[in-house]
Amino acid sequence: MSEIRVLEYLDPQARSPLAAWVEELNAVDSAKVAAALYQLSVGNWSNVKGVGAGVFERKIDTGPGIGFISARTVIAS
Repeated sequence: MSEIRVLEYLDPQARSPLAAWVEELNAVDSAKVAAALYQLSVGNWSNVKGVGAGVFERKIDTGPGIGFISARTVIAS
């Protein structure tokens, strides 16, 4: 699998909504999010589903309400 660069969105005040959300999770769920981000970065998109318009959802099996959305843009040279 080829590596993929994972970028974190920062708002105009340089705050990360992802970091704020992860800080509210318990340690187990936070670790699962970190593992999912790592899996995406090394090209493992096996648990990813397209939801339209170039946006993808990665669900994390940890109970209700945990999952995140990512946008993926591929630029071919």
